[in-house]
Amino acid sequence: MGNINKPIEMISCCNTLGEIVPIKFRIEGEGHEMLVASIKELLYKSESHKAGIQTFEYGCKIKIEDREQLVEVSYQVQSHRWIMKKIIYG
Repeated sequence: MGNINKPIEMISCCNTLGEIVPIKFRIEGEGHEMLVASIKELLYKSESHKAGIQTFEYGCKIKIEDREQLVEVSYQVQSHRWIMKKIIYG
């Protein structure tokens, strides 16, 4: 498990209930190349209000560079920013 806390570019949609559903994202790799991760399964979603900042955390199974990983990404509502928080497994 490793904390990443890197900004990401996310493609998401809203379902019929108005909930945000992440679909795929891009993240900068170690060689400064842009890597694309497809979200294969959404494992959990939670909401938090740390220091007055509303965020949604998502546990996701992703496919990146032909391998699967479990990661946690978060969406900060006020700033409209997505962050890859940590690698859970992979």
